[in-house]
Amino acid sequence: EPRTRRAKIARMMPWIGFGIGVIMTALGAYWGYSEVDQHKFSKVIWYEDFSSNVLDLQNDFNRDVAVDGWGADSLDWTTDSDDNSFVKNGKLYIRPTITPPEANVEGYFRNLTAEGICSKSYSESACVTRRNTTKGQYVNPVQSGRLTTKGKHFFKYGRVEVNAKLPLGSWLWSAIWLLPEQSGVDKYGPWPASGEIDIVESRGNPPGFPGGGRDTIQSSVHIGPVGKWGNAYADSNYDTHPVVPIPMADLSKEYHTYGCDITPQGISVWIDEPIYTTMVYKFEKSPFVQWGLPNNGPDGEPFANPWQVSPLKAAPFDEPFHLILNVAFAGVPGYFTSDESANYGNSATPWIAFKQMWESYPKWMSDWGDEDERSMVIDWIKM
Repeated sequence: EPRTRRAKIARMMPWIGFGIGVIMTALGAYWGYSEVDQHKFSKVIWYEDFSSNVLDLQNDFNRDVAVDGWGADSLDWTTDSDDNSFVKNGKLYIRPTITPPEANVEGYFRNLTAEGICSKSYSESACVTRRNTTKGQYVNPVQSGRLTTKGKHFFKYGRVEVNAKLPLGSWLWSAIWLLPEQSGVDKYGPWPASGEIDIVESRGNPPGFPGGGRDTIQSSVHIGPVGKWGNAYADSNYDTHPVVPIPMADLSKEYHTYGCDITPQGISVWIDEPIYTTMVYKFEKSPFVQWGLPNNGPDGEPFANPWQVSPLKAAPFDEPFHLILNVAFAGVPGYFTSDESANYGNSATPWIAFKQMWESYPKWMSDWGDEDERSMVIDWIKM
């Protein structure tokens, strides 16, 4: 009888462990949720469920077009093409595609500014793409979509929710995020002084990929002053990147709601329900004090406090922010950790990565899903 009892207990242990894990996860989520004062958001200023089967580029979205990776060193060319962003069967799709083969022919040239479609101020790196192997120039191997609500839908304090299924495929980097409405000439200065909130970023690589695959999400707040040495020093020291595994999940198979609350007390980022927080950032002090910034930068120049124009601890997140949805291809050095990326991400020689990716695309594309699976698919958005 004692042996039988021990056997029963042994059989029960995995279930007991599972139950304890569930309880601890729930408690952790609650404790994170309780860190930020709760608010009721009763007024919906925008809701879109795409039931009209139209991508409304007049009233709801803008397509961002450029070839320079948008500051993330990604290798995709964000286009104005219906192949890369469109609505089908009541869902919004952002779909990466292989750049047409004619772009991989010597002499190919496009000036997106001359065509009137580049979203950035003219520069060779942002608006011109060409193939000239003698000069080491290659066209982006992947085209994709990047949609923003800038100038159309934005909010100052409130909640945004996006119900979406994330893409499947190596080197795919999906993001749902927020930038200040006055981007470029912001109240507090250029990035990152005016802030950035990454609600969710995720790699399309398989679960178990170093740093996290499509079973993992990352949420971030970026903030920092800008000096004559540039902003990399500030941002690399004064941001936050919690990486959250989602147990037993493949984010390319299921729809989840990705939400962000911004209040005068702090920022809370969550998945599915506000109680399941992935990041909490409280406005406890003025940002200059909260980040513990040194008096001087690395070259001895005093740090300027860009947030002193505001009496609020919430600065720079006391200004309106708009939504961005995109699927990038590859990214900043170290974001995709693999032996194949050893030569990738050297901004001084980006053509190395472009050339390598063109040559090896049958290999890395082999685990991309079908057209729908490799897309970010959005069911609805609420703001």
